[in-house]
Amino acid sequence: MLAQETLEPGQLPVSPRAVLLSKIREGRLAVPVLPAVAHRLLSLAARDDCDLGQLADIVGSDPTVAGRLLEVANSAALRARSKITSLHHAVNRLGATTFRQVALAISCKSAAFTARGAEPILREVFRHSVATALCAQAVARVRGVAQEEAFLYGLLHDVGRPVLLQAISKVHRQSIRVPLHRSVSSFIDEQHTIVGAQLARRWQLSLRAQGAIRWHHAAASGGQRDAPSTVAFAEALVRVFFEEVDERTLGEELSLCALALEPADLARILGKREAIVETVEAFA
Repeated sequence: MLAQETLEPGQLPVSPRAVLLSKIREGRLAVPVLPAVAHRLLSLAARDDCDLGQLADIVGSDPTVAGRLLEVANSAALRARSKITSLHHAVNRLGATTFRQVALAISCKSAAFTARGAEPILREVFRHSVATALCAQAVARVRGVAQEEAFLYGLLHDVGRPVLLQAISKVHRQSIRVPLHRSVSSFIDEQHTIVGAQLARRWQLSLRAQGAIRWHHAAASGGQRDAPSTVAFAEALVRVFFEEVDERTLGEELSLCALALEPADLARILGKREAIVETVEAFA
């Protein structure tokens, strides 16, 4: 008779781990479906004839996203001078780009950043993701590359973490225990970029977005080096803005990420610190 595996509370057993690894390697791990609102917003982002009223109508089709967007739009971070009471008012006040980004973040959070029992962890994961998205956008802006795409892959760079927490909860048949057992943390650290890239592929995101999600911890690797480097440097900025890391470390990070930023460009990004911190707090 085989000896029963002795487990610590919250430990990921060998058998569920093997099941998950098999599904990941074969591309069979269940991932959340791209929300209809997010799908329509992403489709609209690729068009030059984006209509503000159409944006408001798309978001209005999901009352949960609409309600949360109005809360964020009325936050101090977005500088609401008077109360915004409708989506059409919000899109005209915020502009198409900001409105779309806020709606995308809210929509993706409701679909992907959930896992039973792991709510405190995922609040921090989402907060970090929004911060990285805003920093990636700031980097893209000074470099003259696509800002909205940088925001998107910054937002989703760690999406594999909540997806894996969902999968672990299902295969282990119990809620996630917080704080995470080291076996769970290490498994997620090892696999989250692979799973995140699989989600990006199923959501039909661009190859640049898929590469950014897959390789942001190894920015010099992969075929799309520029996008992973943008995310890697954005995470370095997040550490400076939110974790009190000395900004002098950014010079070394720039070298590691191989991003050609002039001192003036870096100064412009650092000048966005207060605005980025306030916007992240509005989402918290």
